Amino acid sequence: MKENRLEVAKHPIGLEGLVEDFERTTLQSARNPEDVKIVGIVGTGGIGKTTLAKELFNRKCSSFDRCSFIFDVRDAAARNALLHKQEQLLRDLGDYRIHSLALHSIDQDRVILEDRLRSLDQVLIVLDDVDRIDQLDALLPDLNRLASHSLVIVTSRDLGVLKSWSIACNYRIPAMNRSHAEQLFCWNAFLQPSPPPGFESFVEKFLMTCNGLPLSLKVLGAQLYGILSKDYWESHLNRISRLPPADIVQKLRFSYDSLDREHQEIFLDAACFFVGEEKSLAIAVWDGSGWSGLHGWETLVNKCLVEIDDNNRITMHNHVRDMGRQIASTESPYRLWSSEQIFNIMKTVEGNVPIRGIIAATTADNSNASGYKYSSHRSPFKKLMELMKVSSKGLKHPGLLQILVIRGNDFPRMVAKLSSDLIWLRWVEFDHRSIPSWLSLGNLRCLELHKPTSFQELWEPAV
Repeated sequence: MKENRLEVAKHPIGLEGLVEDFERTTLQSARNPEDVKIVGIVGTGGIGKTTLAKELFNRKCSSFDRCSFIFDVRDAAARNALLHKQEQLLRDLGDYRIHSLALHSIDQDRVILEDRLRSLDQVLIVLDDVDRIDQLDALLPDLNRLASHSLVIVTSRDLGVLKSWSIACNYRIPAMNRSHAEQLFCWNAFLQPSPPPGFESFVEKFLMTCNGLPLSLKVLGAQLYGILSKDYWESHLNRISRLPPADIVQKLRFSYDSLDREHQEIFLDAACFFVGEEKSLAIAVWDGSGWSGLHGWETLVNKCLVEIDDNNRITMHNHVRDMGRQIASTESPYRLWSSEQIFNIMKTVEGNVPIRGIIAATTADNSNASGYKYSSHRSPFKKLMELMKVSSKGLKHPGLLQILVIRGNDFPRMVAKLSSDLIWLRWVEFDHRSIPSWLSLGNLRCLELHKPTSFQELWEPAV
C-alpha cells in the first residue's frame, strides 16, 4: 500500500540528527527491537514532536502493510470528534465497512478496530498530540492485537499519560543546539543560514530569548522577515521580552490549562519564585502550603513545564516562565516578583490585597537565573508598604503572605503580624544580632539569612 508523503518542515534544520538520536535511544536500544510495539515522543509545545513524528512516518511507512497518521487527537477529543479519528484510522487500515455502516459511538468503532488490528500483519500508527488515557483507549483498544513487527508512535506533552498507559519507551525531544537554532531563525528572518552584517548581536539576543524552542525561532524569525531597521528589531526584542507573541503563548498554555487548580498554583509559584532555586526548597514550601509538593513537581516535569539542571536547581523555558508570570499578574492571590510588577499591581488594585509572596531582593546565586534585578538603594518592599494597607481581614486564605525575600531593614514592624503565616523567609544582608522577637515564625519551613553583617545568635533572648 502506497501512502502520500507528509509535508514535514520548510526548513528541516537538525532533523536528521534528531531522527538518528531517536532511533539510537529508543528502537535500537531495546533488547529485542522486533518486539517494540509502542514509543512515545514527549516535549513541551512547539518543541517539534509532530515534525519528528512526520519524518519518521515518511521514512518507515513503506516497510509496513498499513500506515496511519492521526493528527490533533487532543483537539478532536475536545470537540467531541474522536469518533471521526477512529473512522479515519479504520479507513487507513483498509476496513472499508465503515462506508456502509452508520456508527454513532466510540465503543462500536473500538470493537471494529480490535478485529481489524488482529487481521493485519504489520502496521505503523502515529497518534499525534494525545493528552488523556481515554484517547489511547479509543484509538488503540488492545495492543496485544498488533503483530510483533508493528510500531505505534504517540506524541504528547504529558509523560504521565504515556506512563499510565504502560508506554515505557519514551523519547524526550531536546532543545535545539546553538548552531541549529541560529540557522532556523535566520532562514525565517533572512532566507539565509546566518545573519547579515550588523545583525549578529540582535540575532544572538533573540536566540537567548527563544532558548532552543523551534516554534519561537520560526515565529519570531518570520515576524522580522524583510525588516532591516535596527530600531524596529530593538523595539520588537523589548516587546517580546515582556511577553511572547500570542500564537506562542497559546501553544504553550495548553499544558497549563490541563493542570488541576493545585498544580496550577504550584506552576505559578515555580514561574514567579523558584526559577534558579533548589528543587528541595520549592517542595518544602509547597508542602508547607498544604499541597503535595513532590507530586506537584513530578506533574510539572511530566507536563514538560519544568526541568532540573545539574546543580539540582529548577529551570524553565523563558517563554513558559513568561507565560506563567503573565497569568500570575492577573490572578489573586498575587505573586510579586519585581519592582515594576509590585508597583503596577499595587497602584491598580483597590483595597486590601491578597498576596502569596513577595520577592524584593535577590542573591548572587539566583539573580541571573530568575531575571530579578533590584537596586539596593530603592527597595520595592518599602514602596509596597506605602501603597498597601495591610489588615488581617484583607489577607484571608488563600491570600496569606507565605513567601518573602527581603533585603536589610526592609521588614517593618507594621507587617510583623503577617510573619506568622510565612513558610519561606529569605533575608539578604541580614543586619540584626538575632532574629527580632516581634517576628512570629511558627509556620516557617525555610529560613535563609544571606550575608549577615552582625549576626550573633539565631533568636533574640526573651525579655
